[in-house]
Amino acid sequence: MPFFRVASVALLFLLIAVPPALGQAEQSDDPKTSQEEDPKSKDDNIKLRVGDPAPPLVVDEWMQGEPISEYAKDKFYIVEFWATWCAPCIKAMPHLSDIAKQYENDGLEVVALTSSVGNPKDAVQAFVEKRGKDLHFRFGFCATDDIEKSFMQAAGKQAIPCSFVIDRKGKIAYIGLPHDLDYVISRVAKNKWRGQADVDELENMNQSIGNLVSLAQSDLEKAVALVKHIEKVNPKRALGADFVLGKTVVLCHSKRFDEAKAEIEIMKQKSSKSGDWTAVASSVGILGSKQLNPKGVHVDFVDSTFQELQDIADGNFQLLLQLGSGYGMAGKTEEAIKSFEDALKLSPNEAMNKPIKQIIENLKRQPTEQTPKP
Repeated sequence: MPFFRVASVALLFLLIAVPPALGQAEQSDDPKTSQEEDPKSKDDNIKLRVGDPAPPLVVDEWMQGEPISEYAKDKFYIVEFWATWCAPCIKAMPHLSDIAKQYENDGLEVVALTSSVGNPKDAVQAFVEKRGKDLHFRFGFCATDDIEKSFMQAAGKQAIPCSFVIDRKGKIAYIGLPHDLDYVISRVAKNKWRGQADVDELENMNQSIGNLVSLAQSDLEKAVALVKHIEKVNPKRALGADFVLGKTVVLCHSKRFDEAKAEIEIMKQKSSKSGDWTAVASSVGILGSKQLNPKGVHVDFVDSTFQELQDIADGNFQLLLQLGSGYGMAGKTEEAIKSFEDALKLSPNEAMNKPIKQIIENLKRQPTEQTPKP
């Protein structure tokens, strides 16, 4: 499946945002890089790790919620780093708010932190005034990058969103992507989180999810068993875009096209409420793959879904990237090229342009229709 590498590149841009000053992504939610560490995180210079005391919350201005001067012994915390220009950060906020509400009585406090570095105070204030009332957590603003140095840089992290979970002892319990917070917080709330041991277990699970595509090709029986296992032990994680995409590949390899279509229909229903259609775009591309689905089962559904997405993709950078991935996987090379070219026009910073251009060049070297393997 030569296009899956291209698809995962697009997912990287969809699910991780990188500050313009940094110029490259540290980690991604995409099927091949989920939970991979920044190489620097193995460096002996890393000063903040799981099990270490959490740095103090030195915040210049609390834009929403009561100030936190110190960590309380009966509380545990999520400190989330974000920025107004970071679409994945904003996308994660409703879920973060749901977690805050769910565990409020257990003592959870959620703080969204950002600084003036590439993120003007006026823009942050405007965002909080517009969206804050719908989000059940605090917003803190820092005039310098000191807070980022004490958390993000000390932990060797560069990309946002990035979540720091602090337990009732005031120690770091977890550092990573917000999509794993349900799993982490459910255990921290009950004082059952085992620190690095559970972090390792979680990383192994994410790596397994990242390997679903290749596992489906090499050992379909194990891939099917892995899908069932993750849905059982971590049902919230099974809702993640990378897992859903991997599951769709497994279903199509198993020739269970009706189930794959049903999964996409469920995603479409969710997307109609959330307004986020990106995972639908890649999943329908998998169902339409000439290699996985050479007989074109549900081709009318695939084509009509692509048309729905095309109708709403104009001006949407993330959706155009994912739509390009979907078209490419379905062998619709010309449509894929156009989607990536349209996305390139909307690219938010120069760091993203080179990989997108490379994708376009790779596609131009492919035939307009992929020939199914015998």
